[in-house]
Amino acid sequence: MSTTTNARAAARRTAHRVQRLFGGTEQPGPSEHTAEPVDGQLAPRTALVQNGFCVARSVVPTSECMWMARTFKHEATIKNGKKSKNIDAVNRFPSVKTVLVDPRILGAVRNAIDTQPRYLQISDLHYFHDTALWHRDSPSRAEDSSASPDWTDTSTPYRVVKAILYLESDEAAMAVMVGSHRSPIEMDKKRVAAFERSGKHIIVGPHDEANRIYTDRERSRPLVWTARPGDVLVFDERLYHCGRRVREGHVTAETDARKFTISFVFGADDDHSARMYSYFRFARTELKYRDLDPKLSKDLTRRGLVHSAGWTNFFAEHPEQLDAVHLRDPSKLQELKETFANSTSTTP
Repeated sequence: MSTTTNARAAARRTAHRVQRLFGGTEQPGPSEHTAEPVDGQLAPRTALVQNGFCVARSVVPTSECMWMARTFKHEATIKNGKKSKNIDAVNRFPSVKTVLVDPRILGAVRNAIDTQPRYLQISDLHYFHDTALWHRDSPSRAEDSSASPDWTDTSTPYRVVKAILYLESDEAAMAVMVGSHRSPIEMDKKRVAAFERSGKHIIVGPHDEANRIYTDRERSRPLVWTARPGDVLVFDERLYHCGRRVREGHVTAETDARKFTISFVFGADDDHSARMYSYFRFARTELKYRDLDPKLSKDLTRRGLVHSAGWTNFFAEHPEQLDAVHLRDPSKLQELKETFANSTSTTP
């Protein structure tokens, strides 16, 4: 048997084993994280609306996280200790799809957005990766985005979120500016930088409650949430955030400790979600997203995870909304608008 044949057979065995471990093909039922909040704790949806993020602890057992990590490293040819960043992961690595449709992950997302989640294709497999600069993930990232439909389109609540599952986490953490998703105005980066230089972070430890009411003082400072393997962080894509590491209760600049995450972007069945999908799939051409595999698309449709607009380009019908989006190369804006205005949206 050839080396290629052996590799394909091994990949099939891996995918089958992951399928058995992580769940079948049934439509996800109620999440196991639906208990009524205790005193001082906010329900996931309330936490997301008020704070811009919510946390579901220990969604996946550590043993499964270890197996997922080994599987994904094999499929993505990730070497231990060597930084790796993989986008469009669902399209590229077979076993990632199994986590995408895992009822536990979907349950955590559903609890946060309070509706059936639609997968928006954005998926990342990151190993030893931190984006240290403060940023939003939403299409609009200007100093003043007051005219952006991310804030002006109030026909439906904004329910576009990123869900991150932490597979390995020795000192991994996410820094957020609590409540920053509510404002279209850029955060005061100089003030936040001064807080960080002086070590005045608000640390949410692995045993602290993250889904709670935060004081005005806490909202004015960078809050750093520490992750454990199996935790799922769900945040509003307009929220200011960045990667951080926490060692012995303090933020550290050292990034040598293990960190491995897999993330997916979901949203409600509305224009906010269609805009977000089209931004990454069609407007951010340098990211090289491609059409989903037709079989995968069909399976996601059967599971109720596909937007009612399918995989069409929202900007083909609304090219004027490109004026509000962030582009790495702004000089390409007019070219994109003309291309989209003259194109016919296609589906895989």
